[in-house]
Formats: sequence, structure tokens, C-alpha cells
Amino acid sequence: MQAAKRRKQPLRVLVVLEEPELGEAFRDALRDWGANAQCAPTLHEAITACAQPFELLVLDAQLPDGSGVTLAELVGRMRPAPLVLAVTSRSSAREAFRMAQLGAVAHLQKPATVEDLTVTLEQILSRPPEFMPHLIAAVGRVNFRDVLDRVRRAMAEQALAMAGGNKTGAARLLGITRQAVQQLIRDLELSDGSQRQMYDSEPPASDPPEEARGSSPEVSRIQ
Repeated sequence: MQAAKRRKQPLRVLVVLEEPELGEAFRDALRDWGANAQCAPTLHEAITACAQPFELLVLDAQLPDGSGVTLAELVGRMRPAPLVLAVTSRSSAREAFRMAQLGAVAHLQKPATVEDLTVTLEQILSRPPEFMPHLIAAVGRVNFRDVLDRVRRAMAEQALAMAGGNKTGAARLLGITRQAVQQLIRDLELSDGSQRQMYDSEPPASDPPEEARGSSPEVSRIQ
């Protein structure tokens, strides 16, 4: 409950699980924890629900009408994009791996309990996600300047969207000055973030560094 008490506004959570009973139990537990939680038992209903922004998506890898990967890919292009907590089983290893590539910050292994959920949620909110392995894996595969540009763009887009277009709020989220945010908007030709945006998840490919050509396949993005 410590993370919930520190928040000024309730955490907005969408629970999308294959088993309706478990989804409702998770939703009720999240409400008791202090979150504003909703349930969507199918991929179709979850896509509709994501018309409004959520801060956390508790997402099953396998859904009655499709794959959780489809939804993870969709919300990854939204701004603001929610954190994703993947819920997986032994039979969904491939989906679990793909969701991790797409940025899932944690995962629960079925059978999962309400206690597992709340403990994992506290961990997610109390420490920053680990991104270093993704950066290390990009060396020799993605141009250094491209990585910098993508990081700047993604973080600026997310901060502006989270702040509802307020540049001072975005600056506070990024730990930079308001003037630096204005410079990012000009340099990257960004939307001001006041309207919810969808972005292409595949940035333009660039040539790998000369020394890396022929040594390994090019990775088109940092996951």
C-alpha cells in the first residue's frame, strides 16, 4: 500500500485476463489497494477501453479472442503509453518473450494470486524499469545517433502526453527545464501532447555502422 499512499491521484489500471473470475478478483484487489481499476475480458473490449488512457495494463498473454501481444503492440504506440504487467502461463512462452521485447516491466506466472499482484505492483512503482540490457544488445546493430534520437523522441512524447501538453509538467517528469522541453518540441517537430496520439512503432531503418555490416542482422528498433 505504500506506493498507493504516495500518489496524488489513483493509479488508472485496466485488467485484461482470459479468466473472468480472476480478472474480477484482480480488479477488486487493485481497488482495495487504491487504484481506479476496470476489467475487459476480451481483446476486442480491451481495445475499445484503451480509447481512454491507463497508466498500467495487467495483460494476459492469451485471450479468448486473440493474443495479448496484439494489445501490447497497440498500447506501445499510444501516448501516453501504459506500463504493461504481463500475465503468462507455461504454454504462452513465446507470447511472454514478445511482450518482454515490447517493454513489459514485469510478469506474473499463472497460477497467480491477488497477493502476487499487489507485491509485483509495489515493486513496479517503487523502482525504475531496467533498460540497460536493451541498450547493450543494440551495440553493433543500431546506430548510436539513432538510439539517442529515438530515446529523446519517445521520452519527450510520453512526458508531454502524461502532462496533458503542459510543458512545465513535462519538464518536471523529464528532470529538465521548460526551455529544454520547448527545444525538444522544435527539434523533433513534436505534437504538444494535448491530444492523444498514436505513433508508428517502426522508426525508419538506418544503415548499421561500417564495422558492424555483415556481422549481424540489423535490428530496426530498441525493444
